[in-house]
Amino acid sequence: MIRSGTARTLNTGSDDERSFHLYGSMCEQVRLIEAYVSRSLDVRARARLEAHLFSCDRCRSAVEFELLVERVVGDSARFAQFSRSWH
Repeated sequence: MIRSGTARTLNTGSDDERSFHLYGSMCEQVRLIEAYVSRSLDVRARARLEAHLFSCDRCRSAVEFELLVERVVGDSARFAQFSRSWH
């Protein structure tokens, strides 16, 4: 089972190649998306990325997607725990 916050990365290529493969964007900030969603960015980097998200549709869409995946995975895990109590 994939846990919430688990990074989805390729095992080959540079960080830029992996980021492009995952998000289809060559923005410099795209490499910060997973850290942003997992809330592991420092305050300054988080503020810079949030400012960037106002002007970059691809990065904003990537963040929205990552947040959706995190929510769905979390909801699925909670449902699985809840449904075990039925048996």
